[in-house]
Amino acid sequence: MSEHPAPDTLELFALRRLPADQLMEILRHLDACESCRERLREEKATIDTIRTALRLKG
Repeated sequence: MSEHPAPDTLELFALRRLPADQLMEILRHLDACESCRERLREEKATIDTIRTALRLKG
């Protein structure tokens, strides 16, 4: 993968909903790309915040 993955692809990865045929490609890219690893950390933090808010609301 020469280009960075699209934001929605990283979101699906963070949600563990990325199609299997894309998983290895994204993992290889993340292994080599610090900026995408940072974006993924931010995505996971956002997801965690939303999940916490939903638990508190319910």
